[in-house]
Amino acid sequence: MVLKGLKVSRRITVIAVLLLVIISLNGILVAFLIENIEDDAKILNYSGILRGSIQRIVKLEISHTRPETLNVLIKGIDELIKRFLNGENQVKTFTQNGDYRWTLQLLNDNWEKLKEIINEYRADPTAENEAQMIQKSEELWLLANDYVLMVQSISEYKMHYFHLFFLVTVVNLILVLVIILVIKKLVRDKLEYSVYHDYLTGLWNRWAFEEFITKKLEGLKNSSLSLIMFDIDHFKTVNDNYGHDTGDNVLQALGQIVEDNIRKTDILCRVGGEEFMILAPETDIDAAVKLAERIRFEVGNYDFERVGQVTVSLGVTEYVKGDTRDIMMKKVDEALYQAKSEGRNRIGQVESLRTNLA
Repeated sequence: MVLKGLKVSRRITVIAVLLLVIISLNGILVAFLIENIEDDAKILNYSGILRGSIQRIVKLEISHTRPETLNVLIKGIDELIKRFLNGENQVKTFTQNGDYRWTLQLLNDNWEKLKEIINEYRADPTAENEAQMIQKSEELWLLANDYVLMVQSISEYKMHYFHLFFLVTVVNLILVLVIILVIKKLVRDKLEYSVYHDYLTGLWNRWAFEEFITKKLEGLKNSSLSLIMFDIDHFKTVNDNYGHDTGDNVLQALGQIVEDNIRKTDILCRVGGEEFMILAPETDIDAAVKLAERIRFEVGNYDFERVGQVTVSLGVTEYVKGDTRDIMMKKVDEALYQAKSEGRNRIGQVESLRTNLA
C-alpha cells in the first residue's frame, strides 16, 4: 500500500513538473513574440519616418526653406540612421540578416552623399546642382523605400510565429486539460482507494463492508446470504513476542490466504485489528460453514514467517427474513464468541439472534 502511494505521488510529481515546463515554454514564447512585436512596430515606424524625411528635405531645400530649419531636419535624419546602424531599433533577426545590414549601410552612404550635394546647392543653387540633388534624393528615396519594404518583409515573415504561437497555445491548453484530468483521476482514485481499502492488507475496510452488506440486504429477495467473521487466536501474543511488524506481516499473509480460497463474488474485508468479515452472496449456512472450515484448515496449515503456525476462530450466520445489517453483525459476533468460548480454532454458528442480544 505504501509503495502504491509512492508510485501515485511520483506520477503526480512528474505530471506537475511537465505541466510547469509546458506553461514555462508557453510563457517564454509569449514573451519572445511580444518583444518582437514591439521592436518591429518601432522599426517600421522609424523607417517610415526616415523615408518621408529624406523626400521632404529636398523639397524644402528647393523651396528655399531657411537653412536653420533644414539643419534640424538633417540632424534628425543623421540621428535616426545612426540609431539604426548602432542596432538601437533592431531585433536579433534583423541584425543577423545580411541584406538588411547591406541596405542600411548603402542608405547611409548615399545619405552622406546627398548632404554633400545639398551643401553644394546651397553654395551654388544652379539648375545643374538642383537636378543632381533631385536625382540623388530619388535614388535615396528608392533605397529608403527598399529598406522599409525589407523591414516590412522581415516583420511579416516573423508574423508566421503567431501561427505557431496559436498552435502551441491550443496544444498547451489541450495538454494542460489532459494533465489536470489525469491528476484529478489519480487523486480521486487514490482518495477513493484510501476511503474504502485497508492501508495494511489492501482489502476492503469496515466502511466498504457496511456499504456492501447494506446494498446486499436491500436487494435481497429469495436468494441466500451468509456472513463469516474470523480473527486470529491469541494475536496479542504474536505482537508481544515478535513485534508489530511481524504481526502486520501475519495479517497481510492471512488476507492473501483467505482471498485465494474464496469466490470472486465473495467480499473479504478487514474490519479492524485482527478481525475480518466475508460477505458470501448466494450462500446458505451449510455452504458458509464449509467455506469457513476450508479457511480454518488452510490458515492452520500455513507456515507464517518467524511465527510458524497460527489458528483462527470463525463465526458463521445466514440471513433470515427481517434481519437488518446490525442484526446480522450481532449474530455473527455471537457465533465468533461461541467459537472462542469453546476453545478457539473452531467454527461457531448462529442462525437467529438471541433475545438478550436484540
